[in-house]
Amino acid sequence: MAKHIKAKILKKDGLIYGFDIKDHGDPIVCSGVSVLTINTINSLEALLGIEPLAEIDESGEIYFTVIDYQNDKVQLLLRSLELGLRSIEEEYNNDLKVSEEVL
Repeated sequence: MAKHIKAKILKKDGLIYGFDIKDHGDPIVCSGVSVLTINTINSLEALLGIEPLAEIDESGEIYFTVIDYQNDKVQLLLRSLELGLRSIEEEYNNDLKVSEEVL
């Protein structure tokens, strides 16, 4: 079985507070997921002045959380990332699996 990217949406109180994205798959899908994720982190910092707690290791895993996740603008950016990931999953469901972890 081919490897696929795993994207876990982290939720608390019905709101997204972070993401955990790991493993590799098709290079095109991997690139799309990476661009969406890094752009979201950069947008949180540059547009909202919010620095996510982010870890990116040499294997390519990206784990980040946002302390101020209840902010409406933060939710808009995080929901946009979720939408993008789910859109990729619809098109490339053998290469990307999106799940949720609810606290």
